[in-house]
Amino acid sequence: MTKNNSYGHRTPCGTTYSFSVIARKLGTGFASQTSEHDERAARRWLFIMPQDWTWWVWLVSACLLLVGLMGMPKAFPATLLLSIAQFILFLARERAFKAFPVQLRLAYTLLLTICLLPPMRWLY
Repeated sequence: MTKNNSYGHRTPCGTTYSFSVIARKLGTGFASQTSEHDERAARRWLFIMPQDWTWWVWLVSACLLLVGLMGMPKAFPATLLLSIAQFILFLARERAFKAFPVQLRLAYTLLLTICLLPPMRWLY
């Protein structure tokens, strides 16, 4: 038995918690640290932000990749085109390659481009 100083109770060595228990503990810890105890705070913690258009673009990209993995290979170039469009929009908005959103979209676009090469298809 070891003493867990952060909670002040004894737990046996090797105790494992399920994902739901960990998520619940993290969620209550997050809620106690925020001044807002509303649904918006929980959504920010889960990164579910339907009011942000970039969140929808990433969701569509993930769905296209999933469709491609399910047997429709034309979804991979569609994801690449969406990524290129997103990169161009952020480059036009930020007007600098040093901006993190631009660098993130460029790296993701390059990764998708590399994955389109036949020897690298296993990355999908």
